[in-house]
Amino acid sequence: MMGVEKSYEKMLRGEWGGQEVEVDGAGRPQKVLDEKQAKAGNDLHLTIDLDVQMAAAKVLAATGKRGAIVALDPNNGAVLAMVSNPSFDPNIFSKQKVSQKDWEVLQGKEHPLVNRALSAFPPASTFKIINFDRHERFYRQSATRRFTQSYYRRNR
Repeated sequence: MMGVEKSYEKMLRGEWGGQEVEVDGAGRPQKVLDEKQAKAGNDLHLTIDLDVQMAAAKVLAATGKRGAIVALDPNNGAVLAMVSNPSFDPNIFSKQKVSQKDWEVLQGKEHPLVNRALSAFPPASTFKIINFDRHERFYRQSATRRFTQSYYRRNR
């Protein structure tokens, strides 16, 4: 079990139902002694937009690089797409035994089991994005300037 199912397992899981039945010596039911109704689990509504998810997966796969794309709705923060590359088919775990070939791919240098959309980024990666944004705004506001300084101040 992985992903959303793993995170919300307790909420999604219902309760088993069943009957306690009296049987005769041949194993034929005679009467119901006790009965417990099954209870359905709770519903979970996701905000993933299939078209956005598929487009993000296609773009990221086309790059052939490791990475992630997360698309959020700016109005409410809803997750519209969340893609990590490289990925893997989780259905390989539903087999009786994972094949040697599949196991080698999962354990390979690309680390497809790592969900890059949820993993922490090294600080440099985050700062590159921030500095690029600042750089772009600086040059759009003042096209005559030729240099800018980036710095990082640490509060103590």
